Amino acid sequence: MGTWLKAITFLILIATEISAQGMWNEFEFSYESSNVLANFEIENLKNIILNDDDYSDPEIYLAASEYLYYYHKDIEKDFLLVNLNTVVNQTLEFPYDDFSWNKFYSDTYIKGLLGDESAIANMISIVQSYPYGYIKDFAIQRLAEAGIRDHYTYVKDNYLSNKLLRGTLFLYGKDIRYTDEVKSIFVAELKSMDPSDWIEITSLSDLIGALDKQLQIDLLNNYFETSSGDLRYNYFTEMNFIDREGQLDRTLFALNNERDENFRAQYFPNSSGGLGLKLYSERYYEPAFVYSLQQVPLEPGSLTFARRTAFMNELKPPQPDSIISINEMLEKLTTYIVECYSYEWIGNEIYKNELLDKISNAKKYLDENNLTDCFNEINSFQKSVEEVHSGAKRNNAEAVSVAGYKFLYHYAQYILDRLN
Repeated sequence: MGTWLKAITFLILIATEISAQGMWNEFEFSYESSNVLANFEIENLKNIILNDDDYSDPEIYLAASEYLYYYHKDIEKDFLLVNLNTVVNQTLEFPYDDFSWNKFYSDTYIKGLLGDESAIANMISIVQSYPYGYIKDFAIQRLAEAGIRDHYTYVKDNYLSNKLLRGTLFLYGKDIRYTDEVKSIFVAELKSMDPSDWIEITSLSDLIGALDKQLQIDLLNNYFETSSGDLRYNYFTEMNFIDREGQLDRTLFALNNERDENFRAQYFPNSSGGLGLKLYSERYYEPAFVYSLQQVPLEPGSLTFARRTAFMNELKPPQPDSIISINEMLEKLTTYIVECYSYEWIGNEIYKNELLDKISNAKKYLDENNLTDCFNEINSFQKSVEEVHSGAKRNNAEAVSVAGYKFLYHYAQYILDRLN
């Protein structure tokens, strides 16, 4: 059930965000409807339309007209515009009157996709005159897609009474006249749900987010913080798609508050390799997060402690994009030096200034287009960091900590690779 709801929500968002070439959204051809066709030749399909009458099977008519539109509209556009001209015969008894309404709606929908201006008036006539319900609902949806949203009370009442027309109500929510009330309706429904139904909650939140992203984030963040174990982690996983940059704070929250050790340990990114696939925020691999991570009290020997150790062992700063200039990379390395010193990953100010001087020299050589000396200066910088960290030159091995070494040494290597 939950997976089905996520799929439906996805289709609502796609259908309401991707504009068709015509007046409303174009949906994919339904292959199920084509099962009623025995012959797919163009002339046969055209004959079905030309020979239609009040008592002919609407499914065959609809399949023929849809097939011509989806697969042959480039050459059969004029035929469709001229011959999709069903006239509703309201003197017929049910179900034949409904047959003609179905055909009239289908004609109007396809002609609207083809840009026929009469389609809007015809859709409005369906809303005003169709005696049953479901085709009227379709017509209201199409008109909403076309920007005509004049049936809000009808749509709202249907949704509140039986949860129908969710996608249509969402479309009305894009109209500034109705946005706040639609959001409040969706939020009230979301809050009425069982918090354990995280798939239903996140599905509905996607519609809220399309109207107000921050509201969606705030709502789901509350579910994340007030849940625990498997449920909390499910909310966390969903929010990686919604608010990737906010995941760092959620990771730290979970590490400080989650009591289930098995789930607590899962809040680390798997490895820096995930950066290349854009699976995680790059800020997981920046000094500010690493410093915050170091402040989390963890029991030595615990699974979470082991995961943090593995994370630190794999840690490298994000690889700069190829469009980032060498000068920008030198500025970034300068920032890393300052941050490392502020976090006491560089043990004294004298050595911090030595490193900054090397970067200043490298910038000067770069400005002079002296790439050889620029390379040598950064190479000297990298060797110094390695030697000081290992204690080879100084007695204080903590003059550059493990975290400081990770950022300074590896980012210097990125610059050397670019200069080489």
